[in-house]
Amino acid sequence: MTELSFLLDLLLNEKLSVEVKTKITERIRDIESRMSVSPNFKPNIVANSVQAPSTQKILDEMAMNPVPVEPQQPSSVAAAQALASRQAAIMIAASGKPEPGRTSPRKF
Repeated sequence: MTELSFLLDLLLNEKLSVEVKTKITERIRDIESRMSVSPNFKPNIVANSVQAPSTQKILDEMAMNPVPVEPQQPSSVAAAQALASRQAAIMIAASGKPEPGRTSPRKF
């Protein structure tokens, strides 16, 4: 909690005498006078859907020059069978046809 928020909380939420309220108001004015905003001040407000320029440049470069994905090379017979089974499951799920015995679509 900053001093300013503390003073405002006191002023608004506590029962104070007029003399104390006056002193708190003077202190708030003193604090505000020291909080000058320069004319070149630009708040750093970024919308949720806007990417930072440096990150956007990297994303644009990645979109223009995609990295080729090399096919997976299985290291054993079991790994080759697992990859083939996985690829078959992906193809079935992508086809849109329901699988026998499944009541909901697969999630990949």
